[in-house]
Amino acid sequence: MSGLQIGGRTVTAMTIDGRAVTGLHRDGVQIWPAAAVDVEAGLTLTASLAAGAQDAAFDPFNSQDAVFATTTTIPAAAGGVLMEHGGGGRGMIVCMTTATTLRVRAGDGANPPNLTNAAILDVDVSAFQDGRPHRLVWDVRPAGVARLRLWIDGALQGEAFTSDNTALEDNQWSGGGTGGFVTGSNANLPGEPSGPWVGVMASGTAGELALYGGQLAAA
Repeated sequence: MSGLQIGGRTVTAMTIDGRAVTGLHRDGVQIWPAAAVDVEAGLTLTASLAAGAQDAAFDPFNSQDAVFATTTTIPAAAGGVLMEHGGGGRGMIVCMTTATTLRVRAGDGANPPNLTNAAILDVDVSAFQDGRPHRLVWDVRPAGVARLRLWIDGALQGEAFTSDNTALEDNQWSGGGTGGFVTGSNANLPGEPSGPWVGVMASGTAGELALYGGQLAAA
């Protein structure tokens, strides 16, 4: 996680006897803050997608493992959708649900979702709302013990599972159909935001989303 949890609160800085603590280790392994890794190492790029409607681009992969990655600033505003696909049946969305919370959600698209076949990961991203571009990578495993994970700048921010550690609905992270990247185009997951992403994309307003189909990050 990006911050240490103590008493239900996220700790992003720590001092002991007046000296700043830069990291915590257990058995020689750094456990806080999460050590950065090259999440995309060893992956084979399937497609690089521009901003706008992306209805068909995701369809061949919605029953497969998949990794997505892009570089952007993280806005301090609710309502923006970075990526969305599917809808009320099954869908995936990456969006700002509050001014400091980034949500990654996949599986059942109902409002409210059935958490036995949907996974929802909410991450406090306030530490990254500094106006600088950050590499966001998320992956999804829809079948078996379904899982969502999110990294920012190579550091794992969290993971999420269904409530009973089973598959996403119909073993799919999205039911197909309409979707989009950055512009909010076709974002129609019930109960979730539908506005454009207001972060600044590293490659300009066009943006660029890397898709690694049929793969998971090794990190």
